[in-house]
Amino acid sequence: MDVTASLKQYGFFLRGISGQMVMFDRTWYQDPRPDGNGGWTRSYRTMSGNELTTTVITYSKKPTSVDMYKGAAMIVTFVQLLTYDQVMVPITWVDENKKPASAPVGLENITKANGCTGEVIFANATPLNWKMTFGLNYIKFGGSKGWKCGCTKNLLPYFQSFGKMKGCVVVDDRTNIASVYDGISTDPHQYPTLMPNYIPHSGPLNGVKF
Repeated sequence: MDVTASLKQYGFFLRGISGQMVMFDRTWYQDPRPDGNGGWTRSYRTMSGNELTTTVITYSKKPTSVDMYKGAAMIVTFVQLLTYDQVMVPITWVDENKKPASAPVGLENITKANGCTGEVIFANATPLNWKMTFGLNYIKFGGSKGWKCGCTKNLLPYFQSFGKMKGCVVVDDRTNIASVYDGISTDPHQYPTLMPNYIPHSGPLNGVKF
């Protein structure tokens, strides 16, 4: 029995900076980060086969509780069908302002990332306080009005309007706690070249590499 072929069939793999293929089927967590609008976000992702489920939690101030939902102002969840495109794409490391910046420590020589394609098949959002609800209605978030506090709205039509999305992923697999950096483009014909150098999603490797 070809174990490697079997693993490829049932798991999702990307190339780590070690040169080995790393199995992604697990949950990855991101620490709190400013959202650029005076608030904060943190998120987690779970990969299962080729389905990537991402939950992004928004806060009005920096969260300190280990309970990720305590103090949350909004929760957005979306699911993508993810495909590894078998290409390595040139990247430029950037900071939170999208300005050229130094790479994360130990990744100074990393100039290419795994090219991927994602298609959103599920998406919804739930505002959890009146201020967030008012803001969503004011800007017509996701092209929609009628947001109500505590009520979930379907955002799939909004995400589907972008079509399939190209992305790039760098996998730092130097230790048994891997870090994942990624950039996303809404242009279905073009991979992003700007790779954020800050606050990756991280999670323990399950030992499946080849």
